[in-house]
Amino acid sequence: MNTTYTVGEIQQILRISKPTTYALIKSGVFSSIKFKNTIRISKDSFDRWLEGNSINNPPHENERG
Repeated sequence: MNTTYTVGEIQQILRISKPTTYALIKSGVFSSIKFKNTIRISKDSFDRWLEGNSINNPPHENERG
């Protein structure tokens, strides 16, 4: 089982451009690591970020006003 995503996989999942993908990575909203000439994004970190930013994700009980 893969524990990381590639930049291309993030692009496909979010349906965004390569520059936008790199901007997200650079912003640090999810964990990533640069290894030689490739960037790998932590699957757990990205999946948590994606779940927390989903428009279909209702707020948790303690987040309701």
